[in-house]
Amino acid sequence: MKNEDLLWDTAGQERFKSIAASYYRSANVIMVVFDLTNLTSLGHCQQWLNEAAQSNTEPYYIFLIGTKRDLLSSQIYKIMEKRAAEVARKMKAEFWAVSSRTGNGVSELFTRAAVLSFSSMILHELQNVKPELINIGSNLISA
Repeated sequence: MKNEDLLWDTAGQERFKSIAASYYRSANVIMVVFDLTNLTSLGHCQQWLNEAAQSNTEPYYIFLIGTKRDLLSSQIYKIMEKRAAEVARKMKAEFWAVSSRTGNGVSELFTRAAVLSFSSMILHELQNVKPELINIGSNLISA
């Protein structure tokens, strides 16, 4: 199994910091996860992204994910969503709010990440295809 076939979670723990760089390398997607019920965790997101980006080369897709959506009232969520959307804009990330407990938004998030990652890999492969093979393929399609 290759490193790019995996999903890594360092949980932001200091003890994983020294080995995390090798996990981030060649990632197609970077997911920065914070706790919607904890404003302080949102404040750390840019730092976490910077750490992941140092060990990676673009292009990659960035997701800012707020968890525990089910624990917030609509009114409190709107406030957090506004703050998180601003952080996501600065990070050039898609913002998603999910609930692990209820599963709300989780499947859609991973589907989106998988589609973007797959598309990125296909485009990368197509860029490395020899021109003569592209011509052969075009002739087959038009036949």
